[in-house]
Amino acid sequence: MSIIKEKFRGAFVGGAVGDSLGMCVEELTKEEVEKHYGDKIRFLLKPHPNSPAYFQEAGETSSEFQIVKLITEALIDKKIPDLKYIVEKYIDFSKKEELHKYLDSHFIYAINMLKDGLEVERGGSSIEGTLPSIPIGLYYYLRPQLASEVAKSVVSLTHKNEIVLDVASLIAVSISYLVKDEFELEDEFERFIDLLKEYALLEGTKKYLDLVKKLVKENVSYEE
Repeated sequence: MSIIKEKFRGAFVGGAVGDSLGMCVEELTKEEVEKHYGDKIRFLLKPHPNSPAYFQEAGETSSEFQIVKLITEALIDKKIPDLKYIVEKYIDFSKKEELHKYLDSHFIYAINMLKDGLEVERGGSSIEGTLPSIPIGLYYYLRPQLASEVAKSVVSLTHKNEIVLDVASLIAVSISYLVKDEFELEDEFERFIDLLKEYALLEGTKKYLDLVKKLVKENVSYEE
């Protein structure tokens, strides 16, 4: 297996396993996470009772991963970003309620709009809207500019918020460059962030990238 294929496989398998193990711990304290999950994860566990995904079974992937999987399958099936086909897959997905028990409500609202043949409004500013950019960044790893444009096109099917589209573009571009090993982030993070700023359209996005650069340069901890 080539290194690139190994990276692709690692991204999806690692994402699925990590997703099923992590179980939305972002709303828990570090102490709660350590107490529930322990030091080393040796087997699959049910989510923490206070997790937003408390209802999921041990090893069950989240609704968010299902979106990543859906877009990946669409790219594999059609070999191109076929927007009509993606809409069809979204509609099929919306009919399987067991797959979207904890998905951004705007995502489902937007899919229902598409189902009725209506154009999605500007709304939807949640980070879930950027999920399609993950497989798109991998698929177009040789062409970051194309990855950026395709990510915005696909994401705009459900989310038209300018910030979400800008972030989706940067995620796709980041993945495409990192897959190619064009940057050693430990030594070149400043150059990497400067490159991302070239793809950012909003001044607010550029300011956040500058803030990231500053925090990494100062070696600020997560707690700080």
